[in-house]
Parts: sequence; structure tokens; C-alpha cells
Amino acid sequence: MRIVKALLKQLLNPSRSYPKRIGEYLIAANELGQYCIPRLAAHRPACQAILSGEIWEAETIRFLCDYADGAIIHGGTFFGDFLPALGRACDHVWAFEPNLDSFKCAEITIRLNDLRNVTLMNVAMGRGDGTATLITECDGKYLGGGSYIVEGHGSTQIRAIDAVIPRSSQIGAIHLDVERSEGPALDGARQTIEKWKPIIVLETVPPNNFLAELGYRQRRLINGNRVFTI
Repeated sequence: MRIVKALLKQLLNPSRSYPKRIGEYLIAANELGQYCIPRLAAHRPACQAILSGEIWEAETIRFLCDYADGAIIHGGTFFGDFLPALGRACDHVWAFEPNLDSFKCAEITIRLNDLRNVTLMNVAMGRGDGTATLITECDGKYLGGGSYIVEGHGSTQIRAIDAVIPRSSQIGAIHLDVERSEGPALDGARQTIEKWKPIIVLETVPPNNFLAELGYRQRRLINGNRVFTI
């Protein structure tokens, strides 16, 4: 992959400071690792933080790293801003990102940080297999990590967590930042949740979910994310 080789070559030059621009990509770094950011999404809050050398949602990352026992399911990966920390703290990271541009950047972020225990999938999370339309722009502005899906006919593939995560993979946490698609994502992960009873961290809590039925209660709020445990 030519772009990856170019990026790695740039990073090996210690005289270069961050951020760096290579074509349609920006390379930035903080104390946790290096990141590939799509230039179109540079205005997004997470990108702005990383481009400034800061950590986006540092408390959420710290919590997941401290309490996720085993593997973690990470939905809404964007360019991979959580991946360097999660990849080094967890046994395995199952990462989902439906936006192809963001997916490519996350792939490069994985390579830049030599993360060998991350499985990244270019699919959206849902109740079952299907397709959707991915909305990536609003009023002429690129949404980046704010892109969202509209279920129905489209070119974006939807998969259920239960269908793609091996039953033998011990899941310690599920982190969902999927732009109000948390409900379908949870529904598609019910078997996994019932089996492993992981910590669940949600940006948006869907109405009429089954978590209370399984004994889950909201315990804390971190960076606007709600933490549920049994």
C-alpha cells in the first residue's frame, strides 16, 4: 500500500514535527500513538484534539483500558483515535467503521502503531445482515465521525455483532459511538452480552432497550458517555 509506505517513511524522519500532511491525509500524534486523519474531517472535535497533540475523551479511554477484561468491541472507530490505547490494553479489539474514508485512515493508524490484535471491519452495526445508506454530508459539510446510516437499500453493509464475533472471544466491554444506532447495535449483540455480561459504554442510550432486563444499571457518566454494568 503506497500511502502507508509514504507515511511510515515520514514518521522515521525525526526532524519532522506533527501534524504532517501527506496528500489527503494528516498525520498527528499524542502521548498514546500516531494517527491518520482525513483532511476532510479535520474540523471535527476529535480530529482537532488529536491535531493539537491532545487526547480525545481521555477519561473514557482510561476507563476502558482499566476495566475491560479480555477483548473489547469498539463501534464507531472513525480514524482510530481509541485504537492505540485499546490495542495495547486489551487482549483483542473488534472495531467497526462503516465510512470507507475513515476505515482507510483507521487501517493506517493500526499500521503506524503496529497493532496486531485489532480486527477492523468496514461495516455498520445492526440487528442482522442487511444494507444501509451512509450519510456523510450535511449542508455541504463533511460529517466524518458524525456520519450516520439510514437502513434500507444502499451500499453500506450491516452486520450483527453476534454474527461476526467468535463465541469463544471473551468480551469485557462494548463501546458504542454510532450516531444514534446504538439500539440496533445492542439488539444484534444480545447473545454476546448475555454470555459475557461486559461493561457497556454508550454515547446515546436507546429507548426500550433490554439492558435493565438483564440486570444492567447506569453507574457513571464519562465524557458524556453512559456506563452500564450488572
